[in-house]
Amino acid sequence: MRHRSDADRSGAFRSLIRNAWAVSPGVNAPGDPLRQCWAGQQRIAWRVMLLRMTARRCPDLPCEVAFETEAWHAIYIVSQHTQPPDEPPPLDTIVRMLAGFGGLLNRKHDGPPGNKSIWIGLQRTRDFVLALAAYNAAGP
Repeated sequence: MRHRSDADRSGAFRSLIRNAWAVSPGVNAPGDPLRQCWAGQQRIAWRVMLLRMTARRCPDLPCEVAFETEAWHAIYIVSQHTQPPDEPPPLDTIVRMLAGFGGLLNRKHDGPPGNKSIWIGLQRTRDFVLALAAYNAAGP
């Protein structure tokens, strides 16, 4: 496996920022300068890249190092259609489930999830967490 240099990483970060506008275009509302929107996109892109690199380098870490309990429960329930286990699954497993929401097919010879599929998966996960919280609040 080839290690990336700092120049490669910064190029990947710039590419992710450029593609972020296609995934979730910023809303330039009155009173919300474009600079703040751009800074928000950079923070999200940094988190996506950190999550991707951590899942690749330390796949056996428990997923609770990167996700709150409600988030990984929602990812597991929607992806596997069963109740989540008592102990958190490995980070790589949850990131692959998350990237599946963003378009990763997870075939036998596919590589690890990329930035775009993780980014879209995180957006959908937020909706799943809200839906699960509303369902639990309403009661059976």
